[in-house]
Amino acid sequence: MRAFLTLLQIDRLFRGRFVFAQIGAAEHGHPALENVFDLRGKTDHRQLIRLMYHAAGVLTGVSYPMHLASGFRVAAGRLKSDNRAWFQHP
Repeated sequence: MRAFLTLLQIDRLFRGRFVFAQIGAAEHGHPALENVFDLRGKTDHRQLIRLMYHAAGVLTGVSYPMHLASGFRVAAGRLKSDNRAWFQHP
């Protein structure tokens, strides 16, 4: 059985141990998260690749960052969502 945590629970569990960065395209309208380094709309591809290379871990849906993390052998966790588009390709 898998245990799923909310972003708030993850923040409480790891606060002071890790620094989280929120990424995403500015036009995607991701709501801001609390207690994270906000990089929404502020990274180009090269900067995102560098961020993934140096990351201790990644929490994301099946996405470009998940594939980058896999390429660099960065620990990755998948976020749970009822939105099927997060977890399957067309």
